[in-house]
Amino acid sequence: MVAWLVLILIQGTLPVAIVFMTRNVVDSLAGFNRHNGVSNILTFKIALPFVVLGLLLIFEKILQSAGKWVRTIQSERIQDYMTGLIHDQ
Repeated sequence: MVAWLVLILIQGTLPVAIVFMTRNVVDSLAGFNRHNGVSNILTFKIALPFVVLGLLLIFEKILQSAGKWVRTIQSERIQDYMTGLIHDQ
């Protein structure tokens, strides 16, 4: 139950971080000066928001999988408990 609660809280704040990083990605692309040439495309200022956004999206998928796993375990425990109660009757 505690793991499920922690996952829900983190999953609730993650979309805010993704929106914030998406804004940073758009801002970094908007500030890119096309006259600098191709060599400056992968500068730290431009690449960092992309990397952080990618990591956040991967983390979101991992949390979704962990949430499914926790829900499956909880449902199996409830099912085992109910089966035990039925067998005791």
